[in-house]
Amino acid sequence: IRPHTFHMGRDAPRATIPSRTLEEYAHEIMSHASACASATSARDATGKNAEQSLVLVRSWCADARVFLLVFPSAHAQRRALGRASMYLEDPETLGVVASALPSGARGGVANYSGHNMRVSALCRFIDACGGVDACWEEERELMRALMMHGIVTHDVRTGMCVAARDVGKYRHKGETCVVAVQASGDAREVKDALIHEAMHGLWYARSAYAEQCYAYYASDALDARERAIWVDFLRELRYATEDEEVVVNEFQAYMATETQMFGGGGNGGGSGATKKGGGKKSGSSSSSSSID
Repeated sequence: IRPHTFHMGRDAPRATIPSRTLEEYAHEIMSHASACASATSARDATGKNAEQSLVLVRSWCADARVFLLVFPSAHAQRRALGRASMYLEDPETLGVVASALPSGARGGVANYSGHNMRVSALCRFIDACGGVDACWEEERELMRALMMHGIVTHDVRTGMCVAARDVGKYRHKGETCVVAVQASGDAREVKDALIHEAMHGLWYARSAYAEQCYAYYASDALDARERAIWVDFLRELRYATEDEEVVVNEFQAYMATETQMFGGGGNGGGSGATKKGGGKKSGSSSSSSSID
């Protein structure tokens, strides 16, 4: 007997995924959050339920395998992706589904203003939770959006989620991934964080690029002392530094976008004040300045 399966991958009609430049995505992050905040205020004032804002899915025009997520609020983004990031990158919860999101200085990856991961890794986390139905509401909403766009296939009998391999024109090439950056009152902060997260997107989507980064990191361009300094830096930020991919992936993203943190100065790339080690403290009442 053929199992009853709910396909939102190859076999079902998909919602169209709009393509965005990073600049367009950054603008949409800010405008969507503002619109959702206004809707919430209107609901609170009238006592009526405003239409709930869903997770928006966009594709990066530079590489359609990189999906850009737009959440109605920083809180929704943290609830949707915080535990998955902990499951994939936090040294204390690596491979473990957290029952709650930590706060304050020990918030770690859960509190970062930017998140990135392969779609297959996100599916692995969802399955570890016990399936979509066992997840938090915000996590379910995210998976619902990915299924609607054919990015994930969900078997309702087994509860397993699978990353679709035929999304867009890049069928069977590279890996699809999701990237999210939360809205902030500082447009430059959003831009800097987004460039950093986009580099992670390239890492996942373009395997040849990742291999070049591995080769560079292992080459004579860095000596053992410099590598040790880098690993110590990541360890202080609560990364699972025993995972080589985490170490090298973060290395390429920081080195490709940073100017101030590593003494470069100038106008290009990111600003040290907006990265994980500077700016606002994680878990503060305002948006976290750290990125993943």
